[in-house]
Amino acid sequence: YTALFIFCDGDAKEPATIVLRDAFSSKYNLTINEGWIVMEYWPNGSFSLRPFLVLVFTDILLLVSFTSAASLSIMTFYHIHANTMVSDNYRKTQRTVLIALCAQTVVPIICVYTPYVTTLNSPFIGVKSIISPEMCASFISSFPLWDAVVIILLMKDYRNGAMSLVFGASKKKSLAISQMFSATTVAPT
Repeated sequence: YTALFIFCDGDAKEPATIVLRDAFSSKYNLTINEGWIVMEYWPNGSFSLRPFLVLVFTDILLLVSFTSAASLSIMTFYHIHANTMVSDNYRKTQRTVLIALCAQTVVPIICVYTPYVTTLNSPFIGVKSIISPEMCASFISSFPLWDAVVIILLMKDYRNGAMSLVFGASKKKSLAISQMFSATTVAPT
């Protein structure tokens, strides 16, 4: 955000901002004069370095974070599998938690990174974005919902809790039996 704020244009009198503001106003019948962050890569047909540097910076940041998450998860899977000092049940629990964390990594890739990368990189290479900028807000705002859904589906305790909230408490009752044994012996006299 800081890189976008410092290095990108968006002044109310910039030509790209005027074009963007007019297009937004005609499409949504709303006028927003300030608050625009514009990344115009090719103003008047010439290359602009500042927005390109922001693009490279953000792409590298995303790539490093994704690569770090992938390599850490691969190493963790390996060490869970290779560790023989713990019980099988403990390894199964750790593997389940790690799979849930990996799924939680996939959700932002789909809901946040993909719209972000396609929206910012497509104009630079002159290709129409796969995901329209209007859809990006829907994708990004759906991220918390899908993140929670993934965790509820993958973790048994959360899944059972959600099912009891939706369908009511289980009618199944557990029966606890308490038994007491006593033995007495009499010593011969």
